[in-house]
Amino acid sequence: MSRWNADRWAAASGSAFVVIFVVSFFTATKPPDSTKPNAQWVTYFLHHHRATLISAVLIGAAVMFFIWFAGSVGAALRNAGEPRLAAVAFGGGIATATIGIVIGGLQGALAYRVAIDSPASVKAVVDVSYSLGVLISFPIAVLIGATAIASWRSGAFPRWWAALSGVAAVVMISGGAALAHTGFYRPDGPWAFVTLIVFLVWTLGTSGWLVMRTYADATPKTAAAAA
Repeated sequence: MSRWNADRWAAASGSAFVVIFVVSFFTATKPPDSTKPNAQWVTYFLHHHRATLISAVLIGAAVMFFIWFAGSVGAALRNAGEPRLAAVAFGGGIATATIGIVIGGLQGALAYRVAIDSPASVKAVVDVSYSLGVLISFPIAVLIGATAIASWRSGAFPRWWAALSGVAAVVMISGGAALAHTGFYRPDGPWAFVTLIVFLVWTLGTSGWLVMRTYADATPKTAAAAA
């Protein structure tokens, strides 16, 4: 039985990110719609103070694992002979993590002080958070798209996964302008949920492939050492 070395743990960081993010998502409970007035948002943060703070901290922990995952993806692409696209993918991952930690910080601030000391400003901060949640689709698309192109050219991942990654990148780009006031294309509308699911599934799948790849790379070395 193979041991979990540092490379395999790093590859699994994407799965850890997804798990922690999903826990954070459900910990915050269901917030009001983005169309609701300021008063309902103030009530939400006052009544869900602790849960929202815990959710914000979990977002921070999830981002930590996501950065590790982005580094693992970049390393896999670089080792496959795609240094430029490896750098682009890692840059997209870092930009995604940066926006993610800002969103988590805004959520924590809303529960920690804003809803109590400056209730009139709550909806404005919420709107900024939603805008960032929409625009984060672009750096995610950079990460996924660069991985798709590099994998198609180098075989870093299976070609069918590279093709699906290309589709996922297009989906993410389409979600980068979901700023309608109401309806299907609003920041917390159905399409935003679709893009979130696509992102999480892609991260989980890519992390899984990285784990299997490191296992395959380590097996010959282990067998040779045993001989």
